[in-house]
Amino acid sequence: MTSLSSRASQLRIKLATALGDRKAVYFGFVRKNYGQQQIETLISPKLIQLMDKILEEDVKDSQLRKVSLDGILSAWKSIIIDSPQLAETEICRTQISNRIVSDSNASITDLHASQLAGSLCSNAQSANTQIKGLTVTPENIGSDIQSAVDRSIEKLSSDERRLVNAQNKQIYLIPTIILVSDLIQVTNGKKVLDTLAGDIKISDSCQRAKDEAKNYSIRIENIVLVSDGFASTKGNIDTELRDKLREYWKCWFETRGIYDQDLGTRGINLGEI
Repeated sequence: MTSLSSRASQLRIKLATALGDRKAVYFGFVRKNYGQQQIETLISPKLIQLMDKILEEDVKDSQLRKVSLDGILSAWKSIIIDSPQLAETEICRTQISNRIVSDSNASITDLHASQLAGSLCSNAQSANTQIKGLTVTPENIGSDIQSAVDRSIEKLSSDERRLVNAQNKQIYLIPTIILVSDLIQVTNGKKVLDTLAGDIKISDSCQRAKDEAKNYSIRIENIVLVSDGFASTKGNIDTELRDKLREYWKCWFETRGIYDQDLGTRGINLGEI
């Protein structure tokens, strides 16, 4: 399995490029229960929307707009890769704002540059906090995978409802959930494998997932889910039980409206996705 420190490096690399790719990024550890589960925003959809809006309003020349965008992305990279400690200081907003104004040849106004710099620094501060959490042994780590997925969907849905364009029309997210887990759900101290072992047929495991799934009305369209580490727990899992586990999760994810699933991935590099 990939170490947490390696994951931290991969996540930092991903964050450095995600803003330029116009991709929001969220992060959370799988905890022991729903109440403990938190999903943190590392790159907010609102930041991307603000960046686009300022560039459109302030920089009319297409070539200068590209240069200005490159300057914004360079400033972002500086507080994610080069000098992440700057994001923790009171001067972050001022320094990043000055860079944005300079790189845009003063096309971006001081007010807009300050607004954007404040959002960049705030997002970088949140991102760096989560990355630091990967360099130590996290607390309260658990195996309530279902709660982690549900919290993720709820967070995405909440953010999506607040996204509208200049014409007051809804903006829709296109999410990919990267789930780094062996998918050995533990509920009230009991492993899902122990329960599935009693199923006579694989179809019984699917029906069990549907029966156990709570009434869940929140939906985000077109979610892609990629799992890294399926059934990679210590000890051998025989083929029949592995197939039951795969079917169980396929059917459970479908109760959440997730039909595009890859449960067989190994060794995902977060910096390359």
